[in-house]
Formats: sequence, C-alpha cells, structure tokens
Amino acid sequence: KLDMFYDLNDNDGRVTPFVVGGLGNTDFNGENSTMIDVGAGLKVGLSGNVEWRTAIRAFNYLGGDDDRDVGIDSSLIFYFGRDSRPAPRPTPEPEPAPAAPAPDSDRDGVPDSRDECP
Repeated sequence: KLDMFYDLNDNDGRVTPFVVGGLGNTDFNGENSTMIDVGAGLKVGLSGNVEWRTAIRAFNYLGGDDDRDVGIDSSLIFYFGRDSRPAPRPTPEPEPAPAAPAPDSDRDGVPDSRDECP
C-alpha cells in the first residue's frame, strides 16, 4: 500500500490538518483486489521527533464485489535523525546609524554646501 499525505497549512504549528490518498492491493481468503482510499486527519507534534497522526478514510475495493469501507487509523510517528532542537531564529539586522547632519556653521538651517550667506 502506498499513501500520499498533504499538509493543509504550513505554519509549523503544533496541530496540522492533512489530506491523504492511497493505493494498494488486498488479498482476503484468496480474493485479490485493488484498493484505493481517500481521507483527512490531524497531526499533533508531541516533540521535535515524535508526532501523533489520526485520519478517517473511505476505502473502495475495485473488483468483483466493489466493496466500500470507512476506517479510522491512528499512528505514533518517530523521526530518527531529525534534530529535535528548533531552528535558531535569524538575528535581525541592526538599524543603520542616523546620518550625521550636514555642517551649518551659521545655524540658519541651510547646509553650508547650499548656503549663499557668508
């Protein structure tokens, strides 16, 4: 069985909704059939390396009987090799220092470079 998961938001929150779809093959009492399923669920981050995932799915068995089922699955996921520490936040760049005021030796508010007064 092959499943594909798609997270519905990308905000790195603790609870993430997702949709799932899958394709597989089943063999019950010698009866072989292809199975497809679709569903939705929630992932809950328990730590940096562990999450709990629960989904409700609709299963459709393609074959002679064309059976349909609904199921709920729940999984505890362990990520090996993933760094459990949160990524460091980027340090903000310091604000530029204010520019030094242009010289105004006679203090009339007009910089010396544009001042026509002596």
